[in-house]
Amino acid sequence: MLAIEALRHNPGMPVPRLETDRLILRDFACADRQPFASMNADEEVRKGGFHAT
Repeated sequence: MLAIEALRHNPGMPVPRLETDRLILRDFACADRQPFASMNADEEVRKGGFHAT
């Protein structure tokens, strides 16, 4: 099990948020679902090998 999966299985433990000047890594939010689906449906994105299963 990946570390992030372990965090998801423990609802009492928050997922860490990491920020730099150029990047923010945070937990997936419900509002991310539609943009993620749109990105996944883009053929150019899929050519790069990135797509959810």
